[in-house]
Amino acid sequence: MVVLLLSACLANPLANHLPIYYSQATATEPSNPVANCYSWQVAPANRLWCLLYERESLMKEVAANKYQYRQKKPIYDGVRELDVLSKVADNAQKKQLPLRDVQLYAQLVMDVSRQIQQYWFDLWEQQESSPAQLSLNQIRERIDQIDAAILDSFVVMRDNDSITLKQVQDGLRESLADLEGIHPSQDPTLFTDLLAKVIYAVLK
Repeated sequence: MVVLLLSACLANPLANHLPIYYSQATATEPSNPVANCYSWQVAPANRLWCLLYERESLMKEVAANKYQYRQKKPIYDGVRELDVLSKVADNAQKKQLPLRDVQLYAQLVMDVSRQIQQYWFDLWEQQESSPAQLSLNQIRERIDQIDAAILDSFVVMRDNDSITLKQVQDGLRESLADLEGIHPSQDPTLFTDLLAKVIYAVLK
């Protein structure tokens, strides 16, 4: 599905040359977490912001699932993180993306994903938690799909070669601004700027 949608975008020259507008990303249809992110009307960079927003917005659902079974499911899951890193590394090699930079990107995203989950755990200690709507297996399937689509976006943006570090920073700051729990420190731009530098290294 992702490959077909990406092929459609590549086949349409307008899809890769639309101007980049830094509007906040919005959640897509829950049953298809990447569909709207691959619209022909979405510039490559905005497609990436949309996918990253989708991935990190799922962390509330991950947290809700773990919170209900917190005695069995702590926030940190080393086995799962190693599995994600392995899949990302395999895909990066297939797509001829710089392996170490992609792994660094993935680790940074997972570190912040855990902090988003902790944000919800701490909040729910004080008020009623949200019930989980999906199983962890269902969520992880979606995350794997999104991760593969993000690497496809890296390839499109790298081949397009028309984005600056400042544009990456501005796009991430704007698109993730309303995502609760995204800031791992008192500095609201720390994570987005670190992520921007890692993504820019992947693209160059």
